[in-house]
Amino acid sequence: MPRDEILELDKTVNLKTIAHEVSVLTSCLEGEQHLKAIKTLMQDRISQLPASALPALTPACGAYCRDVFYCDPSGRFSMMLIAWAPDAVTPVHGHNAWGCVSVVKGDITCDCYTISDSVKSPYKAKHEKTIHAGAGAVTTVGAFPAGVHSLSNTSLAPAITLHIYGMDLSKDASDINVFMDENEQHPAA
Repeated sequence: MPRDEILELDKTVNLKTIAHEVSVLTSCLEGEQHLKAIKTLMQDRISQLPASALPALTPACGAYCRDVFYCDPSGRFSMMLIAWAPDAVTPVHGHNAWGCVSVVKGDITCDCYTISDSVKSPYKAKHEKTIHAGAGAVTTVGAFPAGVHSLSNTSLAPAITLHIYGMDLSKDASDINVFMDENEQHPAA
């Protein structure tokens, strides 16, 4: 067969292909190895993800909205998109599992905290640093008590983030969160 007649593989990047690739990584690699591999994957894929591959999410003014669009059938991970209106902010929180967060569009600010005692609630969180991340930025977060943070869109334009968490969120997306204030009711990212 002549070389020019060989069909090329479809190299389209979309949410479905990313979910498949994350599934392969979480089934083949253990613990920290798969988290590092997912971060590397997302650093490559996030710049290739066209805006047309994203569902339309419209948060209320000053708020954010979430869409858990994929839950691994084996419960190894879930994926969600979060749309951020300008001035949207989460409460200070941690997570019940590992995570990988990618900024797809816009700018996100992350205020990072440490906690003095992970046994008592409400937890005492101390602000450590602020990170500003633009489109294409990718980071990972460990399970609580690591990775306590608050996310916000302090810009004047909307933002979109893609979150991959190491647990099944098919029943309730808020199951991922550990709030620093036990009375907190906001759904955090």
